[in-house]
This record gives sequence, structure tokens and C-alpha cells, in this order.
Amino acid sequence: MTKFFRWVLICFALAACHKEEPSQQNAASAPQSVSPPGAATAKVPNWVKSADIPENRGAIYYDAALIGRAGDVATLWRLLDYTESQTTGSGGGQRTYRSQKYQDEVDCTKAQSRTVKVMEFAEPMGRGATVGEFSTPGGWQPLSSESPYFRIACGKG
Repeated sequence: MTKFFRWVLICFALAACHKEEPSQQNAASAPQSVSPPGAATAKVPNWVKSADIPENRGAIYYDAALIGRAGDVATLWRLLDYTESQTTGSGGGQRTYRSQKYQDEVDCTKAQSRTVKVMEFAEPMGRGATVGEFSTPGGWQPLSSESPYFRIACGKG
């Protein structure tokens, strides 16, 4: 996991980013026409802005209706929407994307989280062609039970 993406996860988890009030939500949080993979129905996500990515690089969103539970572990999706195209990889494996969806697991008892899937999309807000997809669970990271991310995932606020 790159330093930037590790920072984004930590920033989101610890609420170190600027959090907007619901009345200030960007119009981009309106429902979109793409459902996250694995969704049981064709529900249209209602992405709610939760934080800004530093240096005006974009924003982080989540959809509370897409949170699932299996015992003490919550599964949820977050979306990183960038203001400009991002490029990763090198040579023939180089990819350009405008948004990413992360499927995360949060252990509500142990206060820890991990990313299990990352998807990169050609267009903003998780639309367009999927240009990259990775399904390798990362290691569990400590998560403050006071963070908005924990409260969203575990229904504590």
C-alpha cells in the first residue's frame, strides 16, 4: 500500500481531515448509477462526503446504506473522488483513473480496520470503466473507537 493511500485510510479513520456539515455537501454526493460490486440489489449509491483529500486533490465519500455486518465485523465502501486524473504503475502496466472505491472491514469489538478490495475507475464518482481491481486484504490497523469512520461502520453515531 503506498504512503498516500495509507495516509488517506489513516486520515479518514482518525478524522484528521476537514469534515463538512450535511448542508455543505457537494452536489457530487447525489445518487449515482453504479452499484458497488457485491451489492445484493441494484441500489443506487448515495455517496455522502465525509472528508476532503489534502491539497484540494478531491474528497472521500461513504454510503451508510451499503454497510453490512457479520458478527462484530462491519463491511463498508468508501469512495475517493479526485479533482484530476491519477496515474499509477509503470511502463505497459500504467493506469490512469479519476476515482477509487475501497471495500473495508471494521472489527467493532477490537477497534481495528483493513482494506480488502480496491477498484479504480476511469470517471469521477466510481463511474466509467474499471481500470484496476485488487482483492488482497491488508493487515488490520488500529482504529479509534471515537473516530467518525468507526462510528459510521459500527452504528455508534
